[in-house]
Amino acid sequence: MNKKYLIFSSTIIIILLACFAIAEISGITLNAPADEDVINGTYTFNTTITGIADNVSFYSNNPEWTLICFNDTASSTDKTFICDNNSIQLSDGTYTFNAIGRAALLDEYTEASDISTNVIVDNTFPVINLNDPINNLNTPSTNISFDYTPSDVLLHTCYLTWNVTEQKNITNLTSTQIPLLNGSQNNFFQTNLPEGHHTWNITCNDTLKRINSSETRTLTIDWTDPVITSTGVANDSEYDIDQSINCNCTATDNLDNEITCSGTGCNTNSAGQKTATFTATDRAGNFHRVTANYTVLEEPPAEGEAESEGEAEGEGEGEGEPEPRTEEKCWDILEAGATIDYEVDNEEIGIRKITIIPNKALSNTCLKVKQVISITTAGVTKYSEDNKVYKYFQIEPTGISDEDLTSVNIEFSIAKSFFYDHHRDTTNLNRYKEGWEELDTEDLSQDEINYAFFEAESPGFSDFVIVSDKRITGETVGTGPGCGDGICDPDENSTTCCQDCGCALGFECINNSCEKSSKFIVFQWFERAYNDVKEWIEEKIKFDWIGNKWWLGLPVWAWIIVGAVIVATGILGFIFRKKIKFPFEINFSVHKKHYGFR
Repeated sequence: MNKKYLIFSSTIIIILLACFAIAEISGITLNAPADEDVINGTYTFNTTITGIADNVSFYSNNPEWTLICFNDTASSTDKTFICDNNSIQLSDGTYTFNAIGRAALLDEYTEASDISTNVIVDNTFPVINLNDPINNLNTPSTNISFDYTPSDVLLHTCYLTWNVTEQKNITNLTSTQIPLLNGSQNNFFQTNLPEGHHTWNITCNDTLKRINSSETRTLTIDWTDPVITSTGVANDSEYDIDQSINCNCTATDNLDNEITCSGTGCNTNSAGQKTATFTATDRAGNFHRVTANYTVLEEPPAEGEAESEGEAEGEGEGEGEPEPRTEEKCWDILEAGATIDYEVDNEEIGIRKITIIPNKALSNTCLKVKQVISITTAGVTKYSEDNKVYKYFQIEPTGISDEDLTSVNIEFSIAKSFFYDHHRDTTNLNRYKEGWEELDTEDLSQDEINYAFFEAESPGFSDFVIVSDKRITGETVGTGPGCGDGICDPDENSTTCCQDCGCALGFECINNSCEKSSKFIVFQWFERAYNDVKEWIEEKIKFDWIGNKWWLGLPVWAWIIVGAVIVATGILGFIFRKKIKFPFEINFSVHKKHYGFR
């Protein structure tokens, strides 16, 4: 019995030892992907197992170890595990892959692993960003560096495509560049390129033969100067002092339709021989320059003025010229933050009102506004486009500077006749400060019969000019010129066109007809009664002096109020039959209730 038990036990032990031996994995080989393989899309993992494994797991290390694929179906014949990656799409880059095989028996595990390194994953086409030259560049240079940045882990070749539009052909100027830097700036440097309008781009491919191209850009190579075709000043021309002068020019260019052409040295503020210079420049920087000599004639003597030096001896400069109008306002104290209004309202000067806000307390300050009749006499710099000018004026501060002000607003007026040949909606006030500066100007739309009013915000005081664009020859004013254009023309009046010329006091314009205004009827009745009484006193009683006494000169409304109070007092006293005590004290009763008026 003991012998049989011993044989049975030994057999069981041998079987168990055999099972443990069979369940143990002694080795594993990662066949695919192998070291330095290139994979993309869906790829297959393949391992060979020494021993019999229950499952195999595959991991990648970028950016950290991540399970990619798992297989628990083993092949007993060739001892391989195959796993297709269909779920995780790895980004482009270089990876290390790890395969781990496991076998288990009675909760005991054995495992073996193998790795493959420097495996490249490339799922995308090359990407090319262009750096330089910028799109639509105009340049005179024939030597160009085409800079670009390509991106692809398997970058192989890049080339420049140059499309010469005039010849309708495409040429690969360069087929490759070594070394080609992925993710860094590369360039093709080309010399002796032809003049003209061109297009270009960069195309790259990778080792998997996938090709992609950049955007296409335009480049103009232009080394030819523009040609000036006309100038505002003719050579050997003559002008009078302060006469308008055109300092513009026109030009053409074989490859550029956006040419800048302008002149300098054009002024007639003093007599003598002068030279105007005109320059045309294209976008490539090529330029053409011409000059024109002209003469500004001496100002002829005014009527009655001595024509010879002997006759003119002892006469003052500018004699016969009207004296410019000036207005001045002074303040003993200006409080910080206070709004100060200076009502100028002088149409000859052009200023209606100046509003300032000081940013600090000031004392003994003045503002003087001056009419400008002659810019030469006033020392004002001439505005560049004389045909736009309506009026110059000056504002001179005393005891106050631009830095002392939070804001400056200037209201100014323009005669409506100026808008016969100028655009009202282009009206601007300009201030001179190292050059003419256009100010933010608003049309107040508060018109009188002959004047329109505007307001501009200024950073300070200086010389000013009011300007407006001149109408093109033949261009009409609004729907006219004529009735309804907002301008009281010389042949219009209140009867024929009150919507432009307005109506007399007490009337209003209704359907282009002056009709009595209801809001003035009462006032007009009392005004007429006052005039009748005054006339009767002066003519019938012959007391001419009485019409000028202060009490007859009081506003008629004051007498109306006094009379109304006296009449009302008498009426109330009569109705309630009570004694009236003056001044204006009344006692009366109504339904046994007492009221007192004082």
